[in-house]
Amino acid sequence: HVALVCEVSGTADRVKLERVSVCADCGVAVHPDQAVAQLESGVVTGLIQALRSKITVKNGRVEQSNFHDFLLPRMNQVPPVQVEIVQTGGKPGGLGEVGTPLVAPALANAVFALTGKRIRSTPLEDGGVRFTYPPRRQLRAAQQYPAGWPEVIPRARRGPRSSPHPPTVCVSA
Repeated sequence: HVALVCEVSGTADRVKLERVSVCADCGVAVHPDQAVAQLESGVVTGLIQALRSKITVKNGRVEQSNFHDFLLPRMNQVPPVQVEIVQTGGKPGGLGEVGTPLVAPALANAVFALTGKRIRSTPLEDGGVRFTYPPRRQLRAAQQYPAGWPEVIPRARRGPRSSPHPPTVCVSA
């Protein structure tokens, strides 16, 4: 099970993507840092697809030839991504690319809640909303999750990796 929340602020003309929070239950994470990295990268891939990913064809040829006209966000344009792994002792499972498909609908719903404008196709920027991106920053523990959420494993308590290239494996206890 995975939940993803996009936090936005601003106006109908300029929406600022403040933060993306992901909470995942994949059983017991054997390599939690690898699981977190996979979720973070899935969110970035989802942001690319949700905001800017568009390939156009003109006269039978693709117009985008390289990264100068197929825009990808720079690292300083990616909002803070908060990832937490929930320890529930569920059935064995894995992560795959669960972060990627959750971004566009979560972001579209956040834009709708902020502006009242429903965007139903990607890239969302083609729906008439311009996005601004905050600089990356560290989140304080008090900003992470409200009281009452399931217990999460703070990154510092997860321990070191046992191998330089561990597989992303989550199993149940």
